[in-house]
Amino acid sequence: MTSNKANVLSAISKLRPSSVYELASCLNRKPQHVLADCRSLESHGFVILIQEEAGRRPLRPELAFDYDVILVEGKGSLPLVISEKSEKVLTKAAI
Repeated sequence: MTSNKANVLSAISKLRPSSVYELASCLNRKPQHVLADCRSLESHGFVILIQEEAGRRPLRPELAFDYDVILVEGKGSLPLVISEKSEKVLTKAAI
């Protein structure tokens, strides 16, 4: 899990973008790079890309589950804060 992918998950949770393009704009990244991260996250079951019916038929990213925190195992396991609720919980736990 890269920091860019963690940022994508967090932004999807907090901002609920209507398209990958909107998500890329919010993250100040190129849409093709954000789409690649979304496709990778989709292949691992974190994200669902929904093809919209209207207009240019944009892809709308959604979380596959209602995540608050994702724990990534590896060198120095750290929780990835995904939602505002989890930020509050983890901040209180650290105090």
